[in-house]
Amino acid sequence: MEGEIASVLYSAFESPEELYFTLVPSDKTNPSGPYMRKMVFPEFLKGTSLENALFEADWKLKQLDHGMWFDDLTEQESLISQDIPWFKSGFEFYEEADQKNRFIRLWFSQDTVDLDYFYNESGVIVVPKSVKIKVEARTCQRDSTSEYGLVDTSESYCENKFASYVTENFDRLAEVMPELQKLKQIAVLAAVAKW
Repeated sequence: MEGEIASVLYSAFESPEELYFTLVPSDKTNPSGPYMRKMVFPEFLKGTSLENALFEADWKLKQLDHGMWFDDLTEQESLISQDIPWFKSGFEFYEEADQKNRFIRLWFSQDTVDLDYFYNESGVIVVPKSVKIKVEARTCQRDSTSEYGLVDTSESYCENKFASYVTENFDRLAEVMPELQKLKQIAVLAAVAKW
């Protein structure tokens, strides 16, 4: 966690915009191809443990959407419902027409972080009161002139239903997914760094 603390503090000082991470197609001429690449902002976070933590959370979100865990070491897949029986994948929200020839972008964003401050003779103690992470969604369309081969549209169809579902169940998922718990910790660090 020390690496994340340093990266968040440096990021807040050097580039006070929001931290941003997403997976984008590695080949913009083939957005539905098998490979993705990392995109992080600010760019100086590339290769840091913070970038890796954001990647791990984002990669889990993609797996939740598909309803399948993917083991990066063995390349084996297993149903998420075997581990989290109550969970519904994105496919349970998308209509059949939505699943054909559509690109959907999902990402985490910080909703709210409420902090309590206590003053004593040593300084200030900051304690997180509540942390809310939300999932956002956009439909994308092919665009060979864009940097990643896709651009967001204003359409949102059924993917917003899945995004809302994950948002509503984020804390419950974080109880069994350490990647999501770490995302909450990063949100607290970012809020404290901006304080």
